[in-house]
Amino acid sequence: MRIISKKILKTGWEKHTNCQNALSAWYTHMDSASLGNFQALKQQFASVKSINSNHVVFSLLGKSYKLIAKIDYGRQLIFIVWFGTDKDYEKINMETLAYAGY
Repeated sequence: MRIISKKILKTGWEKHTNCQNALSAWYTHMDSASLGNFQALKQQFASVKSINSNHVVFSLLGKSYKLIAKIDYGRQLIFIVWFGTDKDYEKINMETLAYAGY
């Protein structure tokens, strides 16, 4: 799959230095993956949850961090929407995906 906005990952691991290896591993895995639907994604990432028909949330480092992505399975594209701590994740409005922490 093609990943859009690696900048969010880089910003994430610069802010949370303990996440660099986990984010790099996630990126490497997803970059080489070919996924046809959410079920195929769930087989590879048991902790992934569907937010709505297009967005998913990955739990990283024992659920301490979350990564939200929009996935277009047909075009094999992943748009990274947000990365942060589990505590900050709780501030996101899941209907609009707007972050209330700024």
